[in-house]
Amino acid sequence: MGVGRAIRGFREHYGIQEPRIRDFEILLLARFYGVSFDVAAKRCEDLGLLPAGLAFALSAQIRKEFRSAEKRADALGLPPRQSVDLPAISSQLAQAISRAVNAGAASIGWVTDRLGVSIGEVFAINAESSAP
Repeated sequence: MGVGRAIRGFREHYGIQEPRIRDFEILLLARFYGVSFDVAAKRCEDLGLLPAGLAFALSAQIRKEFRSAEKRADALGLPPRQSVDLPAISSQLAQAISRAVNAGAASIGWVTDRLGVSIGEVFAINAESSAP
């Protein structure tokens, strides 16, 4: 349902009347959902919005003409992908880490090894979580 709603929204926004889905809409989907053109096209194919095999053919044609789907999207003036800044550790996880370290249930070494964070980050998380 999300893909259908997104395509409907794109078509309304850009005034697209063409009944078939084109590379334009697939490029918008790819940028909107933060996936590659190939993934977005294959999803459209899986949903029956594109005939079987067309995702691969479109991708090959775009690479042949534009060298990449991103260059095609840029050439069309599509909005860039939104960057999403995700913290290495969520605040909920930071609180759980702090409680576990303070209770002696987990060592800093265990946390750094399992979560791939530095000891300094663990201390910072612990300090932030413990601050009043």
